[in-house]
Amino acid sequence: MKLSRLVNEIKLYLKNFHELNERFPDEFAKSKDQIDEIEQNARKIIEEIDQIRNTWNEEEYEKDMAIICETSDEEQNI
Repeated sequence: MKLSRLVNEIKLYLKNFHELNERFPDEFAKSKDQIDEIEQNARKIIEEIDQIRNTWNEEEYEKDMAIICETSDEEQNI
């Protein structure tokens, strides 16, 4: 459930990101480093999810997914 919410929030974020990029392209060019950092963080999350998906042990899979979802919840509170 938390993972689905995380995915939906990422989709909404990307939609807003693209809309802002279309409206203010010069501002996005100035903040390229921040955009690169966001992209790196997203890639790390995707890699972690792929590693977990490839886990054969169902108990380990559930434990790892819980860790990722809790981490994303904590990051949102910052």
